[in-house]
Amino acid sequence: MAKKIQLPNEFYEGYKLYRAGKTSGQIKDALEESSHFVGVSVRTVHGWSVEYRRIENDEIDDPWLWENFEKYSAHGIASHLLSLSEVVSHRQMYTKIVGSAPSIREVKYIYLLGGFRQTWGEVEVAYLAQQFAMTEFMVNCGKLGEGDMQKLRDIVDDKLMESNQ
Repeated sequence: MAKKIQLPNEFYEGYKLYRAGKTSGQIKDALEESSHFVGVSVRTVHGWSVEYRRIENDEIDDPWLWENFEKYSAHGIASHLLSLSEVVSHRQMYTKIVGSAPSIREVKYIYLLGGFRQTWGEVEVAYLAQQFAMTEFMVNCGKLGEGDMQKLRDIVDDKLMESNQ
């Protein structure tokens, strides 16, 4: 297993920016400008970029784009307009909270968790979607263990139990 990463949220956000074609300096600047992430040095981002090149490229980590919404059904995201309007609402909240547009992977979780917005609200759905996407990505590239994904599932299960009582 690869060495556990110290800043998983920043590493994942940096990867999304890398997939969007940003340079190490642009990634560093974007992380610094966001109040959601810890600032990192260009040297750190450059080291991450070396690791990013080793990660198998997967479309699911590309930015979610309107014009491609029909093909995202391959990732479990409905393409009918009613569900899409829900996704867009949460996507806007995600962008407001995180400061960047979500990846296809994050929209997948926004879609899956979006039904709970009445219970948790848009902020909580956007936050949990980001956490699920980041954890799934980090487990897939060996930076976190499967136990980390299970902890997140348990947190969501506990939240659902609380809201049903």
